[in-house]
Amino acid sequence: MEGDRMKGHSTFHILVLLVVLLTFSSHTVFGRGPRPTKPKAKRKQISAEIQAKRDAEADLNKRLWIGAGCTVVLLPPLGCFAGSLGPQSYSGASNLSDQKSLGLCIGSTLALGTLILTSRHQPTPPPERFIGKSPEYISVYTDVYKKRTQWLKAIYATAGQGIGWVIAGVLGHLISQITENL
Repeated sequence: MEGDRMKGHSTFHILVLLVVLLTFSSHTVFGRGPRPTKPKAKRKQISAEIQAKRDAEADLNKRLWIGAGCTVVLLPPLGCFAGSLGPQSYSGASNLSDQKSLGLCIGSTLALGTLILTSRHQPTPPPERFIGKSPEYISVYTDVYKKRTQWLKAIYATAGQGIGWVIAGVLGHLISQITENL
């Protein structure tokens, strides 16, 4: 019985590590590092709208938003799984079903909190981009930058949710196979 519980604990730790890595990875941690900027050659002035869209796409941390989408999908089942592993005396639950429900509630609350916090974040462009620009340019640029960033965040978070559903399906299948053989 103790060996089965240890298998569950190690599986849980691996799942938690996977979620943490997906959530907090960025191009500076796992990728090539910061991307070098090319020297800007003198060319025709680009409209504020086009420049804002380009800058929003370049500035957005895509891995963060994909990880946030994965987290929203994976935290509730991980909470349920964690609830089933914990001893009853810690959670105050009377049986395994209550422990799983408690874990699901905690995971769902964390996922909802992640969703709310990430969606409420309003990025602002760096002020050095506005040096020598007219007030009209700044107004158009800022408005387009914020809208484009919000749209891109939604796209990448949705992609992360799709990835999270695939991961959850695969992990659910693996866990059911492991527990079936115990």
